[in-house]
Amino acid sequence: THIYSIVLFSSLIAYICLLKYNFCIPNKNNTNDNSSGTCLALHLYQENSHIAIILFDQEEKGKLGSKAMKSTFRNDSHYKDKLFINLDTVGCRDIILLSQDDDSSFFQLNSSYRGKKVAQKYKYNKHTDYISLPIGRRVGISTNNGDLSDENTLNHGPIHSVGDTTVDFEMMTIVENFINDVVKNYRQTKSK
Repeated sequence: THIYSIVLFSSLIAYICLLKYNFCIPNKNNTNDNSSGTCLALHLYQENSHIAIILFDQEEKGKLGSKAMKSTFRNDSHYKDKLFINLDTVGCRDIILLSQDDDSSFFQLNSSYRGKKVAQKYKYNKHTDYISLPIGRRVGISTNNGDLSDENTLNHGPIHSVGDTTVDFEMMTIVENFINDVVKNYRQTKSK
């Protein structure tokens, strides 16, 4: 029983340390997941000051930030015609992922854009803040590494880990142009 007590006590200490690490210590390794989308959003704002930027917090803890925005803007008519674009992990090098609602697919495209493969997904990961944005006016844009023909190779790169320290700036520039085209197509659709 003495060995059992030591193992139990050690397991409890390890669990407490894990909880502290996951919920109390800020993650320094977030270059692609979080920083890439934030930096690109701020750059787009600098280039086009007529756009608005919302940066959400607490995605990994239940999308608390985007849910709060959704409840705040639900009945505000000022936002009824606005397009909401969610940028998340846009610093990978191979594939652009575009998500939009299938009943409002205002952006049709080929399987490539400026030399990069593009995948359209209508069922977006429920983990992302995209889910909290207004249905019919939401677009999710992220990037992936891997091969579209083999889903086992697709990944957002090393995120929230010691390897999440670099982004592909060429891809971020391509995503910037992609966003400008998405916005242009949205405006054209709305003007019809």
